[in-house]
Amino acid sequence: MDELVKMKKIADKRKLHVIPIFYKVKAPDVRNQTGEFGDNFWTLAKVSSGDQIKKWKDALECISNKMGLSLGDNSSEADFVKEVVKAVQRVVADIGLEEKEIHVQKKKRKDCKCNCAIKLTDFKRSKTKKLLYKKMFCNL
Repeated sequence: MDELVKMKKIADKRKLHVIPIFYKVKAPDVRNQTGEFGDNFWTLAKVSSGDQIKKWKDALECISNKMGLSLGDNSSEADFVKEVVKAVQRVVADIGLEEKEIHVQKKKRKDCKCNCAIKLTDFKRSKTKKLLYKKMFCNL
């Protein structure tokens, strides 16, 4: 729950795009802390401080109000994973468009033969992320 509070803080600063994924749980149950999710939430809340619980509830309400993806009881998990991948690809593409529009940085990169108008340092912290960065923004 504390991680969700951190995600909300970063998202509020527009430094993180959040895609809520409701896996075998209903969004209203998360938003209102009801149902099986609510039972587990209130069990955890019993050993937590009032301030901490308020932050959790605020984060749950905020994040669950965003457009997200839900896996229904009779849905295929494989199809759901494909939906998640498509949603992430859309968000990443939107971030690229936003970055291009504001021209954060324009420089010639040594590892690709293009002019990249994007600087996404979070994408360049590992080999996988570097590869993603090159494939998405350098047209390799």
